[in-house]
Amino acid sequence: MLLISFFFEFYPDIIRAGKLYYLNSPLYIIRSTKTTEYAFTEEEMQKRITKELPKNTTYSRMKGLGELTPKTLGEFAFGSNQKLVQLKMEDEEEVNRKLEIYLGQDGSQRGDLVKGYNN
Repeated sequence: MLLISFFFEFYPDIIRAGKLYYLNSPLYIIRSTKTTEYAFTEEEMQKRITKELPKNTTYSRMKGLGELTPKTLGEFAFGSNQKLVQLKMEDEEEVNRKLEIYLGQDGSQRGDLVKGYNN
């Protein structure tokens, strides 16, 4: 978020030109004795949970890249599972408003905005 706000503030033309990307990392990791799978969205995770999973399957929510093992991080950052997403700025006023809420001095609206993304 800090890097995105930096580019928005000082280099918005890079974003407008579609030349800024971010790495989409897994949101969930699903492990069984034989396989390890990843889910990138809440919807994808719900689909996997609703189907019958093998016994001894565990799953956990990832809080960021720091929770990935070095091998897995390398696979998602530089390997065949790399998922780069182009950053788009369709409504600059809305982006500016949200960045002010997230990073501004007045944090009174921040909790409401974050809770809205979890619903």
